[in-house]
Amino acid sequence: MGVGAAGIIQVPAAAFGLGAVFAASPVLYESVKLVGVFYLVWIGVKALRRCWMGDVSLGQANIENAAFKQGFITNLLNPKIYIFLIAFIPQFVSPETGSVWLQTLVLVTVMKLKGTALLSVIGWGASRVRGWVAQHSWFLRAQNGLLGSVMLALAGYVAFGPDPRSAR
Repeated sequence: MGVGAAGIIQVPAAAFGLGAVFAASPVLYESVKLVGVFYLVWIGVKALRRCWMGDVSLGQANIENAAFKQGFITNLLNPKIYIFLIAFIPQFVSPETGSVWLQTLVLVTVMKLKGTALLSVIGWGASRVRGWVAQHSWFLRAQNGLLGSVMLALAGYVAFGPDPRSAR
């Protein structure tokens, strides 16, 4: 739900051209990317620390709030999403059929709603196995270790991976 909620900001931003601003402003792009990298590193280190220290409790409110916040911030601070939107969506927009910003708004909204629906189904499925996971602390430690490793790998990819602005 956090990833979907970020769409409340991303959809109008994409419709009004924030992706183009990111593409045209290396300083803004790199600044947002750097903040996103540091946030991914922070999440990764916290997860690895939970794995190493054995802090694997499953408090319901704590998990839901943390997951929402992590999904929201991580998605919102990913400038590659905005670059993707300006690279992908325009091929489905036809200036001859009406307002470009309105078509972009509709297409990005549909994309974000479909993504939110898919992630909701995945979240629901994950909630079905919560009882089993809560009874097996080894699995929680392994999950935190994997999460931490993936977050650090993603941070490395975002920091040192290919620049999507050059792919256009």
